[in-house]
Amino acid sequence: MPAAAERSVDPPRPIPKAVLGPSPTFAPVPLWMRFLLWVVALPLSFFIVFLFARATGLFTSSQLSDVFLANGGNRFWPIIRILPFVALLTAALVHGGVYA
Repeated sequence: MPAAAERSVDPPRPIPKAVLGPSPTFAPVPLWMRFLLWVVALPLSFFIVFLFARATGLFTSSQLSDVFLANGGNRFWPIIRILPFVALLTAALVHGGVYA
């Protein structure tokens, strides 16, 4: 056991910056541009997701009319189950817009 305790382990050497290359720098996005991204991305996400849901049959026209005409809280379930996809697409559009 004493032989193992006497060994020293060299710490890993950092990679020189010349090998890694320059790090990308992004300019800060102005607040008005972020607001504009949200204003555009949110309705666009709703439109794309609901269009896709209607095309695949996940959201029918009778379910849409039930949202406005039926009574009770169950009438909102068809929309609630689609909302996570709207949120995901909105976040992707805003995040991509910030980097673009």
